[in-house]
Amino acid sequence: MAVYKSPSSLPSHCSDMHTKIADNGAIRPSLVACRATPQKWTIQEATSELSKPRQIILNGQSFKDEFSMEYEQKLKDVREILKSEELENRIESLMLVDAIQRLDVDYHFQEEIEAVLRRHYMEATTSFDGYPLHDLSLFFRLLREHGFSISADIFNEFKGTDGVFEGKLKQDIRGLMELYEAAQLVTEGEDILDEAAKFSGQIVSGRLKHPYHRSIARFTAKKYIRDFQGINGWRKKLKELAKMNISVAQTVNKQELAKISKWWKDLGLAQELKQARNQPLKWYTWSMASLSDPSMSEQRLELTKSITFIYIIDDIFDLYGTPEELTVFTRAVHMYKTFSFLILEGRATVDMQHVEMWTLHEF
Repeated sequence: MAVYKSPSSLPSHCSDMHTKIADNGAIRPSLVACRATPQKWTIQEATSELSKPRQIILNGQSFKDEFSMEYEQKLKDVREILKSEELENRIESLMLVDAIQRLDVDYHFQEEIEAVLRRHYMEATTSFDGYPLHDLSLFFRLLREHGFSISADIFNEFKGTDGVFEGKLKQDIRGLMELYEAAQLVTEGEDILDEAAKFSGQIVSGRLKHPYHRSIARFTAKKYIRDFQGINGWRKKLKELAKMNISVAQTVNKQELAKISKWWKDLGLAQELKQARNQPLKWYTWSMASLSDPSMSEQRLELTKSITFIYIIDDIFDLYGTPEELTVFTRAVHMYKTFSFLILEGRATVDMQHVEMWTLHEF
């Protein structure tokens, strides 16, 4: 039984994501935010780059003036399309929302996307007769991803009298691929989605190895751009925005990784604990994947530091500490946690000498 994960959850293969990033160049940013091909870089180069003067600030980061103006204009263009009646029909607007998510620019349009989906949700009826498999699957997936209540029973219409999915659906590859995507949002007890995943997966497994809901848009956006069809209308504007957004995000990621690397080096734990993991890129990747909005730089940096200590403490338990030492360490952590709550509640003040004496007494 597969279980539904929230959109912010990370896929199971994140543990080795750091090697994929380094090898395939997916997050190697160019030295300035531009549409040029990203260049290789080192942490030393990235650190020195931080001190170079820029011409304009955008979302807390610096970029060239001309690029910034064009980038803001494209954001405005796509926002106006989302708000307008330019889209031909309901499925067209849902395809636009899906494309925005897959191109990793959805954090710019959260309010507009919510409005589009809420409008469709309010217009939906209890009957979905006539909807092709692709359209109904896309409708279901987007609504459920964004927290709307929608029953998986709507897929019963694609079953035959024998209670299994009709064989004629095997010819609808596009529909089966979207059905497979929708089935990733199964919740416990939804047997019909388990059946849908098995039925569609047997046919499209070779064409859809990484479903959207179990992937990270930042790492798949480039491939989606290459496969993105259409050169006119909203597709052209969205594709242009996505290319620029990749450059913006890569530059931000580069600067943040330089800061994390410097923080980790200055901390000195890599020298003190030589057998522990020394993987700042991997630790940063978790934060980058869960907080993709470039404006959330401070949050990503602080989350990365917390994740770093989780890994290091895990290595201390696995490689360094004796049972006696680890018992003392665990007690110290619990005492610190208790004391922190007392401080937050105003029932204690910080007196390090008192804390030290308290700790020694307890041990």
